[in-house]
Amino acid sequence: MQKALLAKDIQPIQYGIREIVQKGKQMEAVGFPVNWENIGDPVHKGMTMPQWMLEVIGRQVGRSESFAYCDSKGTESTRTFLADKTNRLGGVQIGPEDITFFNGLGDAITTLYRLLSPGVKVIQPSPAYPAHTSAERLRLGAEPLTYACDPQRGWRPDVQDLREKVRANPDVMAILVVNPDNPSGAVHAREDLEAIVEVAREFDLVLIADEIYEHVVFDGVMTRLAEVIGPDVCGIAMKGISKEFPWPGARCGWVEVYNRRCKASERVGFDAYCTRVDKTKMSEVCSTTLPQLVIPEIMQDERYPALLASRNEQYRQRMEVLQAGLSGLEGWTISRGGGGFYAVITMDSSGTLASSSLDALSMEADVSLLMSPERRALFEGWQTDAKTDAKTNAETDAEKYAETDAEPSSERKGLLTDYLLTDYLLAGFGICAVPLSAFNSPHIGFRITLLEADEVVFEEMVSRLREALASYQPKKLGSTMRLSMLV
Repeated sequence: MQKALLAKDIQPIQYGIREIVQKGKQMEAVGFPVNWENIGDPVHKGMTMPQWMLEVIGRQVGRSESFAYCDSKGTESTRTFLADKTNRLGGVQIGPEDITFFNGLGDAITTLYRLLSPGVKVIQPSPAYPAHTSAERLRLGAEPLTYACDPQRGWRPDVQDLREKVRANPDVMAILVVNPDNPSGAVHAREDLEAIVEVAREFDLVLIADEIYEHVVFDGVMTRLAEVIGPDVCGIAMKGISKEFPWPGARCGWVEVYNRRCKASERVGFDAYCTRVDKTKMSEVCSTTLPQLVIPEIMQDERYPALLASRNEQYRQRMEVLQAGLSGLEGWTISRGGGGFYAVITMDSSGTLASSSLDALSMEADVSLLMSPERRALFEGWQTDAKTDAKTNAETDAEKYAETDAEPSSERKGLLTDYLLTDYLLAGFGICAVPLSAFNSPHIGFRITLLEADEVVFEEMVSRLREALASYQPKKLGSTMRLSMLV
C-alpha cells in the first residue's frame, strides 16, 4: 500500500499576507494596476538606504571575513554591541552569550516553537503576526490559544482575559507579546506590559516579545521587555534589521534571552531549552555573516537616529492622511497605531466572525466599479473558490470539533466575510489588502501599509479606499451567501 508523504493530521499552513499576491498578479495580468498594500517591505514601496549606509556595507563586502562562516550564535563583536545596547536601558542585564542570530525572525520563530515540549502552549494575542500563529498551529495540530486585544481601546491587551485563560489552561507555558503590534501598530503602554509580566511571574511562564518594530514608533513611547521583566521572569525578545535599515532581504534577526539562570528558569527548564536552541543553531552552522558585521557601525553612526526619526515622521504623516481621508465614514473604524507601518480598518456593524457557522454573516455591496468583464470574472472565480473552500472546511471542522469545545481558526471562518471584503477592494478598486482574519482575529476588517513613498499615489489610494468602503454595506443574510454585485 502506498504511504502518504504528508502527515494526515497536519494543520494547514495559512499566510494571508502572501497568499493574496496571486490574486493581485491575476489583476495585473489582465491589465489593471494594483496598489500593493499587503506586505511590509519598505524597499518594495520605494524606501532606500542612504548613501552612507550603502558605503558601510560596500566596505564590508570588500573584506574576506564577510564571506566566511561566523560563530554559530553570531559574530561575537556584534552580539557584544547589542548586549551593551540593551544593558543601557537600565533593566535586565545580558551578555553576548545571551544573544543568538537567525536568518530572519521567521527562522527564529520556527525554531523556538518547534523546540517547545509537545504538551505546552504559547498563548498569543489576537490579532497576531501569522508566522507565530502558523508555528503554534503546526506544532500543536490545533488552533492556538489566544487572549483578546480590544479594537475599541486602541488594541490594548486585555490582561484580565489573559489571566483567566492562563488560569484555566495549565498547559500554557509562555505568553507572546508583539510590540509594536502587527497588524494594529499598537505601541503597548508600560503599565500593560508590567501587568503581563506579573501574570508570567504569578504562573511561572516564559515571556516572548516580538520587537522587530522597536525603532518604528511615531506615536507613543516604546517600552522594551528588557525594561520591565525584572530579575525573576524568563524572557525572550526578538529583534532584527529588516524593517528599520531597511534590509528585509538580508534575513537577519536575533533573539535576546533574559534571566536564563534565575530560579524560575530552574522550575520550568528554561536554561535547558535555551541550550537546545543554541545547539540547533550550531547544527545549521551559522546565520548569514555580512549583515551582522555592519550592524555596529550603522547603529553607532550619528546619522542613524535622525534617519529613523525622519522615517517615523513620514509614517505619522501618512497616518494623518489616511485618517483625514476616511474621517466621517459611517460603519468603519480606523485604528491609529503608533508603531510599525500599518493601519487596521474594521467594520463597526458586523461585530465579529460568526462562530456557529462559516456563512452566518455575509456581505452585500454596490460594486458599480466592477464593470469590466475581466475583473468581474476574476471576482466571481475568487468567490467560487472561497465558497468551495468554506464548504470543505465546514465539513471537515464539523467532524473535527464535534467532540470538543475548540473552534476553527478565524481565518477559516473569515473566508466568506473579510476575505470577500479584501477581494472586493482588489477587484473593484485595485487595492491589495490583507484580511484581518489572516492575523487570527475575529474582527472583520483588513490591514494596509503606510509605506507608499509617492504622496500622490498614497493620497489617490486613500481616495479610492474611501469610495470602496462607502459602497460596501454589511447585511445580515442568515445562512445565504448573496452577491448582488454579480447579478
